[in-house]
Amino acid sequence: MIENYKIRLHVLTPIHIGSGDAYDPTQFVFDNEGNLLVFDTADFLAGLNEKQLEEFSRICKNMSNDMVPVFRFFKANFSRSMKHRTIKASPDLFKRYEEVLKGIKTGNVTNQFEFKRTIYNECNAMPYIPGSSLKGCIKNIWMSAVATDKKISAPRTTNQGEHKKALKDLEAKILCGSFEKDPFRFVKVSDLHAKEEKPEVEIRYAVSRSRNPEKTFKDNLTVPLELIMPGAVFEGQLTLGEPENFSKSWTTERKVHFLTLMGGAKKFYKPKISRLQALLKNIKASESFIAKLIRVKENLFKTCIPVKLGLHTGAEFITLDGSRHIKISAPGKPAKYGEEATTIWLASQNKKPDTAKGMQSFGWALVEFEKL
Repeated sequence: MIENYKIRLHVLTPIHIGSGDAYDPTQFVFDNEGNLLVFDTADFLAGLNEKQLEEFSRICKNMSNDMVPVFRFFKANFSRSMKHRTIKASPDLFKRYEEVLKGIKTGNVTNQFEFKRTIYNECNAMPYIPGSSLKGCIKNIWMSAVATDKKISAPRTTNQGEHKKALKDLEAKILCGSFEKDPFRFVKVSDLHAKEEKPEVEIRYAVSRSRNPEKTFKDNLTVPLELIMPGAVFEGQLTLGEPENFSKSWTTERKVHFLTLMGGAKKFYKPKISRLQALLKNIKASESFIAKLIRVKENLFKTCIPVKLGLHTGAEFITLDGSRHIKISAPGKPAKYGEEATTIWLASQNKKPDTAKGMQSFGWALVEFEKL
């Protein structure tokens, strides 16, 4: 039987789902409050007068590999009357931008101001949640539950090629090895779009931190990203079940039904959320999204589930229980393998924070289901 559900996704922590695009310094300026003002470069140039165009042409001819004069030109000639979008940005980015305009340069300046853009609708420039991302979460939850129930797993090996093949063989076993018998051929998830308020986005740093609160890095790995911020709500539709003529050889438990999905999500996420909460508390990072899940605990795993989407989700959330074999590398030491990584990526307003206080885990959302 085919079942249709309206789905409503509430963003709980910053989410970045890559679009393949990036903002570069010829597409924005910072205003005096530190906001990023994003515009179309062609529109910007079309709005210049003849004298300004001559100046820009002269700068381009003489700039060599130094982009700072171009930055200064865009800053000096941008007008708020031009069509643009305003994005809140990290104060550290604004500070660095001001330093560059003053001639304080370190490293490749252009690379420091290229920000990966989250996926967006090209018609209105608004971010959305691809159905494929949510379907991937649902599939991983269901497959993990089946593997656990059937007590099947991929053999662990330090040979990455062999391990990938073992995981592929395990997936084929879970999905019965053919497209005709794959229950997920009938699972459809639409793209999810904002129906009411425009989703808030910000440019923040993704910062890699040790899970050990006693350990610090002299130079944390940091990357600026455009993030969909908590509070955004997206809506779409989910189709579950299978036609009446689907293979009768499958047991009911092996099909993708709503109740099995809820049960699988509980098995998959509940212990991981408990461990993550303890970790975030230990390193003094924000665990506020847990409180939002507690508020809906009566409906949790009944009509709604937590999911983890996008970049920096964490290997333990995109792999199957019982077959997790995460490679852990450290400079000058042989690789190790374990159930969890030794580091965690967090969203930060600062490039090099002294502590993890206030930093947020990536990718958490709450998905509500309403049967149609």
